[in-house]
Amino acid sequence: MSGRRVLMVVLLGFLNTTILACSASQALPSPQGDQEAMQNLEDIMFYLLTEENPQPSYAQVHTLWSAARDQHLALSPLAEVQVPPGKHLYVFGDIHGQLGDLRYCLLSIEDADEHHSKPIDLLTQLYEGHCALFLGDYVDRGPNSLEVLSLLVALKLRFPEQVVLVRGNHECEAVCAEHGFAAEIRSRYYPAVREITTVIRAKESLFRIAVELFAQLPVAALLQLGSTSYFASHGGPAFENGQPLALSKLQDSTLKIFENVFAQRAPTYFVDLLWSDPGSGENLSSNPRGEGLVSWSRNLTVAACNAYGCLRLLRAHQMQRDGFGRTHLAELGDPDQDKEVWTVFSAANYCGLDNRGAVVKIHGLEGRDYEVLWWKYPAVVAYNPAMRPPQVPPAFID
Repeated sequence: MSGRRVLMVVLLGFLNTTILACSASQALPSPQGDQEAMQNLEDIMFYLLTEENPQPSYAQVHTLWSAARDQHLALSPLAEVQVPPGKHLYVFGDIHGQLGDLRYCLLSIEDADEHHSKPIDLLTQLYEGHCALFLGDYVDRGPNSLEVLSLLVALKLRFPEQVVLVRGNHECEAVCAEHGFAAEIRSRYYPAVREITTVIRAKESLFRIAVELFAQLPVAALLQLGSTSYFASHGGPAFENGQPLALSKLQDSTLKIFENVFAQRAPTYFVDLLWSDPGSGENLSSNPRGEGLVSWSRNLTVAACNAYGCLRLLRAHQMQRDGFGRTHLAELGDPDQDKEVWTVFSAANYCGLDNRGAVVKIHGLEGRDYEVLWWKYPAVVAYNPAMRPPQVPPAFID
């Protein structure tokens, strides 16, 4: 263990982890101790990483999330990232409140297919200048959405140029109010509040701060590694009039921010980025997830790669049995054989489905080499049957 790690672990004893509850009047508590909670981001970060059962205080969570929200993490809907020469990019898919998976990824992940591999400390890799891309769906369904979001926010604030947080379809008020995140906030910090709608609607409640934070996240990213570019979003590319949306529209810093992409009638291309899936056939087709959602074909994958000047499309959104999947593969002799879709899913045994979790490491001088780092059961993860997703084919579980 490095000296820095030992120092940080020692400092954890000074953290105040008292959980504040609501009074009998059901009034929401006001933030306290903001300055104390933010004195050392690394203290909070290592507490969340190393404590056996971390329970950050209301003040710590309120301060972290407020700081991230108020910093306006996305200057435009598209995050444009240049990975430094010689550095790697680690790509994470859905996490869904599974803190054990996230901590395993950051502290001791290894390639289970390699007999002579050694654990990789991704946190140390961040200190060394490598980059990490998180593709959304940080909350809901798992037992520790609060800790997962807090840890990711701490990482983003600590490594603002290296950590990219992209918005997922669960980072939306209409979704996370119904699939566990709001209920987790109420049970943890507002136990005296009877109606969950009070927590959802109250100004400056943790839920409202989180929703405002989600609206600050970019909905897509364009990443450059060496001479190779990748376009990334939670669901897939955006479409307008049946063709990939012009990149300039995603670079528009004046584009309206939507906290609830459905109630506020966001543009369809905004919904595409969060909800779409690769499909078969030609062009766009209806998506089994629901009305108004689309699947796109291989010819549109090639069109999107050409429009965005990228080699591949990176996404999450769909559970993968092995944590990673490649779709829209080219047939033999296709001149666009490298243009395809990669799907990453980083929540192992998601909702009891016995799948692997994975992280993809992209590296090499030209940014074309990659390794899939996967795991099965890195930690015992509590499973709440009430948070199980709808009974749909596993390929469409979000």
